[in-house]
Amino acid sequence: MWKLPKEKNNIVPALWLSYRYLHSHLKRCFAYCSIFPKDYEINKEEIRLRMAENLIQPQRNRNTEEVGELGEICLRFDDINSDKVLSKILHVSHVKENILVMNKCVIEELPKPIGDLKFLMYLNLSETLIEELPNTVCTLYNLQTLLLKRCVRLRWLPTNMGRLTNFRHLDITSTGLEEFPLEIGKLKGLENVVDVADTLVGNSKDKKYLTKLQFLWDSNPEESPKTTKMNGKSGSLLEKELLSQILRSYIWKILKIYDSCDSMRSIVLDCLLVLSKLDLEFCVNLKSLEFSQQPWPALYSLRYFKLTTCPKFVSFPPEGLAAPNIEEFRIEDCKNLRSLPENMSTHLPSFQSIFLISCPQLVSFPECGLRPNINKLKISWCNKLFPNRFQWDLQRFNSLKFLEITSIDEELDSFPEEGLLPTTLVDLHIIYLPHLKSLNDRALKQLDSLKSMSISSCNEL
Repeated sequence: MWKLPKEKNNIVPALWLSYRYLHSHLKRCFAYCSIFPKDYEINKEEIRLRMAENLIQPQRNRNTEEVGELGEICLRFDDINSDKVLSKILHVSHVKENILVMNKCVIEELPKPIGDLKFLMYLNLSETLIEELPNTVCTLYNLQTLLLKRCVRLRWLPTNMGRLTNFRHLDITSTGLEEFPLEIGKLKGLENVVDVADTLVGNSKDKKYLTKLQFLWDSNPEESPKTTKMNGKSGSLLEKELLSQILRSYIWKILKIYDSCDSMRSIVLDCLLVLSKLDLEFCVNLKSLEFSQQPWPALYSLRYFKLTTCPKFVSFPPEGLAAPNIEEFRIEDCKNLRSLPENMSTHLPSFQSIFLISCPQLVSFPECGLRPNINKLKISWCNKLFPNRFQWDLQRFNSLKFLEITSIDEELDSFPEEGLLPTTLVDLHIIYLPHLKSLNDRALKQLDSLKSMSISSCNEL
């Protein structure tokens, strides 16, 4: 090779040697890049084309799209002529059969044999006149990217989209979509859904199928690969309007709001009467839950309530939270919460578990106390609540089996005190009571049902 005359081989020998010893997938990437002219700048869409050609391999801590972007590096080639580049890309696409670009083509339907392209990874149908996609699209098991931007006549997506196990990118900007298929929730690898907001709050003809909402907000979508992007408005105004519209537009059974509510100070519960699970996390400006109508309706379907890291949250509805079938109630890291819902013993009669963690301003349980049928109680980092422990009246809790007391910064000569705990207790956990000096043997001997007790990080014991 080194002895070949340059007139017979215009490849630089050192370059040829470097190419020869590349890994096989890097050889394909190198050959693919050779179709681009000098100084051509690769954009993000072309990164997805490279992904569709299997030219990018995921690394340990980076997905394929991040690897394709090559960090801060911008790939440039020799010349710039977009028409020439596009024609070469399409030529490679037809040979490989894994990229199909039909954007702006005058087509009203996609032929059913599209499902025969088993190796298809990238399908661009943007700005076409199609009204629906055939279900055979759901047999494209290698499909990673589906672009449907400005398909204004498109009303539905295929029902079996959950079968697309490699699916990663979906663009439905400015489409006529009326609803999402149920199975889209099964797509664990789906990272980018562009303009899902308009679809969720659009003119749905049948709202009963959308019952679960996870609302995750990222204030800077460019920094997160797993972001729902919403066009048209930005910032807190969009977030507030969007969430309000979504909550009013559907009959929700499960609602999770995570890292959100930057502009929303309260959540009105009137439209969530059939909700079975409410999970609010990292809602940094949320102050209250409330009802807009009187008398306050009951949340008969609610079984699970969780409020986590909402530092400004201070109040429940004035008359309490009427949820007669709720079983688990969890509040964690709410720095300004001073009181629990009123009338818990009557409004929350089915309580099974209550977890109160890192609520430093919480002083006591409601005046009428808790129902005695609770079987699990955890109190942690509640330094104003713990001193009033005799007011909890735990002796009445004849169903209490599990009790955990954690991270209490109080001088304790002895714990537990006699008469404090119910004899039904099976599991007792005492963790990080740094000033606890001794255990009360007489009180512990009264716990006839106790089977397990753990003590840790009580350094003065």
